[in-house]
Amino acid sequence: MDSDYLTPKYELDTCEKEKHAMHVPDLYVILHSHWAVDSRPLNDRLRVQTAAILILAAATATRPQGLVESSCARCSNRALAYEHVSIMKVRDVDDPQRTTTIAVVVLVHIKNSGGKGRRKKFILRLECIPAFCIVSHLLALALADDAFQHRFASVADIFQLQIPPSKESLQVPFKQDILQQPLFRDIQNAVSGCHISAMKALPYAKLRAEFVSLGRLEGF
Repeated sequence: MDSDYLTPKYELDTCEKEKHAMHVPDLYVILHSHWAVDSRPLNDRLRVQTAAILILAAATATRPQGLVESSCARCSNRALAYEHVSIMKVRDVDDPQRTTTIAVVVLVHIKNSGGKGRRKKFILRLECIPAFCIVSHLLALALADDAFQHRFASVADIFQLQIPPSKESLQVPFKQDILQQPLFRDIQNAVSGCHISAMKALPYAKLRAEFVSLGRLEGF
């Protein structure tokens, strides 16, 4: 049927609707709500990965659906995985005696890419405020997943790694058998409590519900 017929018959609204964007002050408010206001007994990993998605989406100007399983690709399990992330120690360009930890994130499942061709690579550094530090969040998730080839007791062990004198950088590799594992994974409810899925990516519908809940806490 022709839209010229359906529109007047059902009095459909054809006006353009404004798409509201989240700005930096809004992100601060949502993160405050997430860490300080929300009193729900959430699974620890869910709380950390939700914050990580918020910060990573903001830092890379990427839709959250580029990081988790998109609603238009349900059951595909396509999402940011460990194979798309690298953790490295690098030397300071001004003072080679000083080193820092960075994360290299390659976004593959972005809009109109179909997972092929167009990719975006971002180099993220440590931030002085932990709540805004995406590198610290990624390290925390990787440690919780026991994802590194070498066993580390804490993030401090990674920060204290030394780069060999003959090298400018040192990669902190992940286990080969974990590279296909989504970084942000689904939370499944059971009689014994919430459990983290081993391989199922977090679906966007659940992430959106979490965002809406946080926004309502702050009156959005």
